[in-house]
Amino acid sequence: MNAVGTENFFWGEEYYTGLVKFIPRFLWPDKPLSFDYKLKELANYDFEGGGIYTTLCNDLYINFGYYYFIFYILWLLFIHYLYGMVMDDKRFYYSRIIALFIILMGGIASTIGSCEILLLFLLFLILYYSRVKTL
Repeated sequence: MNAVGTENFFWGEEYYTGLVKFIPRFLWPDKPLSFDYKLKELANYDFEGGGIYTTLCNDLYINFGYYYFIFYILWLLFIHYLYGMVMDDKRFYYSRIIALFIILMGGIASTIGSCEILLLFLLFLILYYSRVKTL
């Protein structure tokens, strides 16, 4: 966290790069770097491949500065709500599985990325099965 300082907060840029990561680089050559690579450059590491990972608290601090605790509390309330969904026997089985999946993902950025992949897969399945039905 010392490498970030007090003037280099990213103000949620990590979540933006997570939302646009599925766009291929040949369509968008100036697409922002993945956030873990940006952190590697900021910390002056020069190893090959990959970036560096942070914990949820450090992640929120790097993105939102000293206001990170507000977002951390909101994230915990969201996780508490999802936990209530998992424990509720009256809920639909699949909504309980999705809530458990989001809880197990951990951080906010990884949850966004995984949900993107799941939504793209769901879209593929819908298109595939609608095409199979018409044949």
